Amino acid sequence: MRAADFDPGRLAQFAGELVDAKVDVLFVVGSRAIQEARVHTSTLPIVALDLEADPVASGFVASLARPAAT
Repeated sequence: MRAADFDPGRLAQFAGELVDAKVDVLFVVGSRAIQEARVHTSTLPIVALDLEADPVASGFVASLARPAAT
């Protein structure tokens, strides 16, 4: 588990560390964390919680009916 403590500059480092640790899934909170997770992996499942952004409009998923990554 990693917590950026409201410092978005740490998200890239943490995403890289977790991918390198070969975790089974990434659980991220917030748009910036989603973006960093997607930069660091295209193979690990990413479970995301973002209560402020529309995942389709943001380009995180193709549709809510079939939420595969875009």
